[in-house]
Amino acid sequence: MLLTFSLSSFSQATVTDYDGNVYDTIHIGSQVWLKQNLKSTHYSDGTPIPYDCYYDSNDSLKDIYGMMMLWDAAMNNAHSETAQGACPVDWHVPSDYEWGNLINYLGGTSIAGYKLKESGTVHWNSPNTGTNSSGFAALPGGDIYNCNWSELIGGYAQFWTSSEIDGSDAQNWCMNNMSNEVFRHYNFDKTNGFSVRCIQDYPTQGINNISGSNVVSFFPSTATNTLTISATSSSLIDIFNVLGEEMSFGNEVQKNINERQIDVRNFPNGIYFIQLSNAKSAVKNLQFGKFIVLH
Repeated sequence: MLLTFSLSSFSQATVTDYDGNVYDTIHIGSQVWLKQNLKSTHYSDGTPIPYDCYYDSNDSLKDIYGMMMLWDAAMNNAHSETAQGACPVDWHVPSDYEWGNLINYLGGTSIAGYKLKESGTVHWNSPNTGTNSSGFAALPGGDIYNCNWSELIGGYAQFWTSSEIDGSDAQNWCMNNMSNEVFRHYNFDKTNGFSVRCIQDYPTQGINNISGSNVVSFFPSTATNTLTISATSSSLIDIFNVLGEEMSFGNEVQKNINERQIDVRNFPNGIYFIQLSNAKSAVKNLQFGKFIVLH
């Protein structure tokens, strides 16, 4: 069974950062992304973002391609894959896993690039084959190393992930004007300046009002062995991965009629969605929540 997620209940049409930059948003599969690279020179609390060395401080280029950030600056010195980093409130720097889900949804690394890249040669160098059929509108901001602007602008789009390799390196994803491919780099020096494209947080706990009266909560939001689900009335439970594939959980322990423990020891690390419906209703009034499995 495949599930198509509806994210309209917790997504926004536009998002405004601390500096007043307004970003459009786009639903792609089960994810919601900003349609522009991050432009803010401040974190969401107003603290200036360090290493502010974008395009020789050329604001006109920053307004098109966004900021070029060192990894530590993009992450606001955090080391968690769910960290907000430099993104607006309720958004975060996407992990390698989240980037991978986006790429897989669009057909895999060999073809996703032409669906992600902005079409034409206004910003991309020829012979760009991008169609932007996904609406992601990837732009070729190039990169910056030791605050020296690279001439790769126009030819390469380099994006940081929140996935850290070690104290020196982190993972990134890259596209160029010569290929339909998206390239995954496992270890890139954190002192490179790359673009940041933010992804929206999902609700991390609680599901509101199934059939108007059933309030559901679940914990922990990051599970290792078991997930506990508690409801004010009996509910049917389904769990899906980010590709919409239903997960099998054979060892469900019902502590009482309204509280259950789900065995997630065999779930791969990643993000999962809980779908609940009123067990007494002939019509499935669905609600969703999200949790993370991290062994």
